[in-house]
Amino acid sequence: LYSSAASDVYKRQEQESFDVIVSDMKMPLMDGAAFLGEVMKKYPRIIRIILSGYSEQETISRVVNIAHQYLAKPCNPEHLISAIRRAGHVRTLLANPELRDLTASLQTVPSIPSIYRELIEEINSENASLREIGRIVSQDTGMTAKILQVVNSAFFGLRNQVVDPGMAVNLLGINTIIALVLSLHVFSQFTQALPEGLSIERLMDHGLGTAALAKQFSRYYSTDANMAETAFFAGLLHDIGRILLAGNRPEEFLRMMEMKRKQGMNELEAERKVWGSTHSEVGAYLLGIWGLPDEIVEATAFHHTPGNSKVKTFTPLTAVYLLSLIHISEPTRLR
Repeated sequence: LYSSAASDVYKRQEQESFDVIVSDMKMPLMDGAAFLGEVMKKYPRIIRIILSGYSEQETISRVVNIAHQYLAKPCNPEHLISAIRRAGHVRTLLANPELRDLTASLQTVPSIPSIYRELIEEINSENASLREIGRIVSQDTGMTAKILQVVNSAFFGLRNQVVDPGMAVNLLGINTIIALVLSLHVFSQFTQALPEGLSIERLMDHGLGTAALAKQFSRYYSTDANMAETAFFAGLLHDIGRILLAGNRPEEFLRMMEMKRKQGMNELEAERKVWGSTHSEVGAYLLGIWGLPDEIVEATAFHHTPGNSKVKTFTPLTAVYLLSLIHISEPTRLR
C-alpha cells in the first residue's frame, strides 16, 4: 500500500488486512513520519517502510523509532519490491498475532544497565572514541541489533550489508551516535524487575560466548574472513528472541522453563505450549523486519533446527547451531 492519508488507511484496514505499509516522507496531508507513527499506535503488527530523499541525519532522527526499514529516493522499483516481499516472507515466521504485535511495536531492545552506563560515559567524555563506542556496542545484543538496523538502511547507499557494529559506528559518525543515544533514546537500559532465577545478563552472556566461539570455529572451517565476522554477530544475536520474551513476558517465561523441566519437554515444545511460537521465530521476525542481513536472520531462525534451512553448505548458521549447544558458564568478553 502506498498512501498519502492516514484516514484512508484506517478505513481500508477495517475492511481488509495489510501486511506492509510503504510511505513517502513528504506527503500532502501529513508527513510520512507522523503517518507511520499513527499506524504504529493503531496497527502495530503492520510492517512500516519509509521512502525519503532527505539527508541521512534528518531522516534518521525522524523515523528511527517508527519505521522498520528506510529506503532512499530515488528507489529502484525492484529494490522496493524486494524489500516488500522480504518483509512479507518474514511475517510467516511468527504465527502468534500477539507476539507479532509485541515484536513489531518494539523501538529498541533494552540493554544491560552496566553496558548502557559505559556507553553514556564514553559519549559524554571529552575524548569520545568511535572505536571505543563500537567496542561497547558490540558487547550488547540490543545495541548491536539496533545499530545494524540503522546503518543497513538504504540511506547510506552501501553496496554490501554491514554485520559489524564497530564498522557501523564508524559509518554513522560521532554526531549521529550522540543523537541516537542522547536525543532520540534509541538505546535504553533494562530496568524491569524480573522474577528470581531469571537473568537477562545470563541470557546475553550465552550469546556473547556463542559469538566468540562461532567466530573461532568459522575461521577454522572457512577461508572466508567475512564469514567469521558474520558468525560472531549471528552468535551474539541468535537468542534475541529469548531476551524479548524474558523481558516482556517474564512470568510466562519462567512457566515455560518449569514446564520444560517437569514434563521433560525440549525448549521449543514448551515455548509452543505457552506462546504458540518459539524464541527463534520471535528473534528472526524482529531482525527480519528490521532488514538485518539474511545470514543473521537465518542463524536466528534455525539455530535449533538447521535442517529447515534451504542452504546446505557451511554458513554462520552451522557455527551458531553447533556452538550454541555448549553451556557457557563464563563467556569471554573479548573478540
